[in-house]
Amino acid sequence: MSIVRRRRLIASLVVLAALGGVAAANAGAGGAPTSRPSTPPGHAAAAGAPEPATEAPTVPVPTTSTPPTTAPAEAPSPSYPLHRGVTATTFWVGEPGDGDNGYIPNSDSTWDVHWLEHYGGVDDPRHRRGWLPAGFVPRENPFYVALPYNDLDDNGQVKPSAAGIPWSARRTSDHESIVKNTWVRIEHGGRVVYAQWEDAGPFGEDDFASAFGHAAPRSTINHSAGIDVSPAVQGYLGLDGLNQVDWRFVERDGVPPGPWLDTVTTSGVDH
Repeated sequence: MSIVRRRRLIASLVVLAALGGVAAANAGAGGAPTSRPSTPPGHAAAAGAPEPATEAPTVPVPTTSTPPTTAPAEAPSPSYPLHRGVTATTFWVGEPGDGDNGYIPNSDSTWDVHWLEHYGGVDDPRHRRGWLPAGFVPRENPFYVALPYNDLDDNGQVKPSAAGIPWSARRTSDHESIVKNTWVRIEHGGRVVYAQWEDAGPFGEDDFASAFGHAAPRSTINHSAGIDVSPAVQGYLGLDGLNQVDWRFVERDGVPPGPWLDTVTTSGVDH
């Protein structure tokens, strides 16, 4: 999170407190981010000037928005902790700032100040074409999430706590994020979806124990929401408003075929 976004968040929380508390999340718009072995789970090889995506966005238009009733087959992958019963909220690229997200717009992310531009447009949850926004084909993965941690500080340097990331030994640069683009597996009601970590949220970006351990989220906003999901993830899992999900990290080679692999985000940090 940039210093400017951190100040915006502090100011937003003060305003919300004066209004009597944070507004509860509603369907289609939950708490938003505070901005916002081989390689680590889905991680780009190196940071620097980002590319919108290395895979061409030739995504076939889905003919249905109904997910399969059985979970896709999953390849063997290292075992990461399973986070059970975590409250999920919804956010999206280009979401305007309002009472539901602390008055913080999501045109940029914790790691990408040009997120909206690189994604290709507003990922509007109200106007969909299958798993995609109706007006354009995203240049980055529409299956994305935010978790309450950023491995880089306000100056773009690696945080001391980042040494505890399970794949920390794979870092090659002091300015590289090794959590951006990581893959996660999310389950709800017997449905399973895979997504990439693309922002910090729903609230806070230094909650290491919640992101990598078994601790409850530090923030108590929106029923202690601990993960933000995109409209594609929300629709695939059939989420509505505040729901509890189970999630864990997975390696890229443990991600089975599905619409989440049509366009894979590989861009690095762009501050």
